[in-house]
Amino acid sequence: MEPKQELLRRIGKVRKRWNRFIWLKGLAWVLGVGIVGLLVSMNLAESESIPGWAVVALRLGMLGALIGTAVKMLVLPLMHRPDEIHLARFVEEKNPGLEDRLVSAVEFVKKPHT
Repeated sequence: MEPKQELLRRIGKVRKRWNRFIWLKGLAWVLGVGIVGLLVSMNLAESESIPGWAVVALRLGMLGALIGTAVKMLVLPLMHRPDEIHLARFVEEKNPGLEDRLVSAVEFVKKPHT
């Protein structure tokens, strides 16, 4: 395999890992907000001092929080697709020994040659 394709294939693997990380982080947030909302609404539903309409309003608010969390932590990050140079910078941040070599290589591969 040509080195250019190998580099782009490796960057593609980083992109898959990046997406997997975004999914796991987002799902953890959604699950956490859902569990907290469920526990709070169950405890308030058992309380006799709170009127029924307030419990329903709280449950709707919790549903809104759950949807908002899903949008903020899953939809928006997944819509933003980093390009190869951003992914190369991310890898270099995690591996300081590369010293801008990976970004330079990706820029060289992406630059149109005439």
